[in-house]
Amino acid sequence: MKRLKKCSRCAGTGKTGAPPANKCTECDGTGKAQHFEMIFWKHDQFPYVLASRGFLRDDGTCYCPSYNACFRPIKVLSMADGMEVAKQLEALKSERNNVLASLQKGWKLRLEQIAPWACKK
Repeated sequence: MKRLKKCSRCAGTGKTGAPPANKCTECDGTGKAQHFEMIFWKHDQFPYVLASRGFLRDDGTCYCPSYNACFRPIKVLSMADGMEVAKQLEALKSERNNVLASLQKGWKLRLEQIAPWACKK
């Protein structure tokens, strides 16, 4: 039988801090070291998905310690593959923001030509 390792943050107790003890966010209170994967879930802003390391739970959700929350995953990848996808999504988001900023500057210049009184100085 394979033995699970103890959580390094709570030393297997599942709790952190003094009484009243709080549930360990690293192991979700189980006291066992978790196998982390890259979790993706829906979000309402572009690129309409968020990602974080986390682990799957028995109820079909995933727990992400960095958000201290559970989410319903839309995609679960290994850490290596997930980090690559997350990096590409972040690059896409950055590229989109740069293009939108350029468009905004162009529209503001045109507005200043059409109606200079409409622009704040």
